[in-house]
Amino acid sequence: MHPILTVLEVGDVVRPIGTYGVLIALGIVLCTLLTARAAARAREDVGAAVASVGFIVAGGLAGAFLLNVVVEAFATGDPLRGVTESPGLVFYGGPIGGFIAGALTARPLGVPFLKLADLMVPALPAAHAVGRLGCFFGGCCYGARWDGPLAVVYPDHPFVAPLSRHPTPLYEAGLLLVLAFALALLPVKRAGSGARLGLYAAGYAVIRALTETVRGDAVRGVWFGGVSTSQLLSLAIFAFGAFLVMRERTAAS
Repeated sequence: MHPILTVLEVGDVVRPIGTYGVLIALGIVLCTLLTARAAARAREDVGAAVASVGFIVAGGLAGAFLLNVVVEAFATGDPLRGVTESPGLVFYGGPIGGFIAGALTARPLGVPFLKLADLMVPALPAAHAVGRLGCFFGGCCYGARWDGPLAVVYPDHPFVAPLSRHPTPLYEAGLLLVLAFALALLPVKRAGSGARLGLYAAGYAVIRALTETVRGDAVRGVWFGGVSTSQLLSLAIFAFGAFLVMRERTAAS
C-alpha cells in the first residue's frame, strides 16, 4: 500500500495528495488524449469530442458515486451511509452514468454519440487500468487469501490482517490492458455502429465477473449466497454488449 503519494506544504497548510486520486486523474487525461487522437484521425470535431468526454467523465463519476450509495444502502439498511460514513465509487456506475451523460449531450455538441463511443473504446480500458493501479496502492478491492504466485501483503491496511492475498486490482489492470490492445486492433471503418462499444462492454463484463471470484472484501455486496453486486451487473452489461454486436452483424448481413 502507498495511499499517500506526497504531501504539499504551503505555509501553514498541509495537504496530502492521495495516490488513488492522482492515478484516477491520470486515467482521465489518458482517455481524453487518446480520444482526441482517434477523433482527429476519423476527421471528427476534436474540440466537440473533448467536450463530450468531459460530460461523460462527469456523468461517470456521478454514476459511480450514486451506485456506491445504493449498494451501501442495500448492504446496511442505512440510505445515507454511502454519503456520510462510507463514500466511494463503484465502477459499474461509471459507464452507466457516462453513457447517459454522453447520450444527452451529444446532440447539442454536434457529436455522433455512437461513433464517438466506438472511437473511445480502446482508451476506456487503458484509462481504467491506470485507475485500478490506484485501487492497488490505496488498498481497496483487495483480494482473498492466497499463498501462491503473485501474492501480496497489505502490512499497514486499517481493516485487513497482514496476510498474503490475491493482487486483484493488478489482475484486472493487466486484463484491461490486453482488452485495450485487442480493441485497438479492430478496424474503425464501421465506427458508429456500436459494435466496438459492445465488444468492450462484453469483454469487461467477463473480466469483472472473473476477478470478483478472488476478491476478499465484502463491502461490494454479496447476494444469493455468493454472487456479488458487480457480477449481477456484469450479466446485464454483457447482454447489452452482445446486443450491440449482434445488431451490427445483422445490419451488415
